[in-house]
Amino acid sequence: LDLTPLERRQPALEYIFKHILTQEVAYNGLAFSVRKELHHRTAEYYANQKRLVKRQPELPARHYLLAGEDTKAMPYLFSAGRKAAAEFANSEALVYFEKVIEIAQRYDDNDYLIKTLQERGELTKHTGDYVLAEKDYLWLKDLARDDISLTAAALRNLSEVYRLTSEYDKAESLIGGLKKRLSDDIPTKVFCLYLKGEIF
Repeated sequence: LDLTPLERRQPALEYIFKHILTQEVAYNGLAFSVRKELHHRTAEYYANQKRLVKRQPELPARHYLLAGEDTKAMPYLFSAGRKAAAEFANSEALVYFEKVIEIAQRYDDNDYLIKTLQERGELTKHTGDYVLAEKDYLWLKDLARDDISLTAAALRNLSEVYRLTSEYDKAESLIGGLKKRLSDDIPTKVFCLYLKGEIF
């Protein structure tokens, strides 16, 4: 019947399904545990192909997700989001970043949550989605807690969002909040002057 013709011989024998329906019937006929195991093996295979991962990080990400290994998928989803953003595939990038944020929240991974919010905030700020950009930078400000550098970065980006949307009252309030949150020393005063200059 030639349902799975040979696609290539090197570097290993590789077959394809001639018809999508054949593939779907075969896949749906597998036990769920078998599917997960096959996705796990496929993900591990892709993850070990360094050049391929650099070009297509979404491949191991997809199979780790289908294997139920969300935390293993997270770094590849993050890379896929950054790659899509660099290629101006903005909608695709947002889908990847949203998935990373969802997983990071579920597993309390603040490191990935913070760096993904930073990436998404930067993307949405440049694409004009100021509502989402503001949300992400406010979230980053809350996550920063006592991290002065992270707080300052979040507030700097918020100031840029407010400048772009001409919300100068919010900008003024933001500078006041920064002065209260950080100690009243000379570097803080200098930073606030810098921030005010960025806004106005």
